Amino acid sequence: MKSQGRVKFFNAAKAYGFIVPDDGSGDVFFGAEAIAGGAKIIGPSSSGPLTRHEGRVGRWIGLKLYAATY
Repeated sequence: MKSQGRVKFFNAAKAYGFIVPDDGSGDVFFGAEAIAGGAKIIGPSSSGPLTRHEGRVGRWIGLKLYAATY
């Protein structure tokens, strides 16, 4: 599922973070490997498109964050 969102939290040392989707659905977890373009750090409140899917126990997982706007 493609959507838009902004970074709520990112921990570069642990290589994970959370995005708040613009559609008001629950936070999306993502690992640093999901950031397109190989960036390893993104700033809080950065925004842009993402591709996500519903993971175990109904939580959203980010598959690809498009680095052009992150």
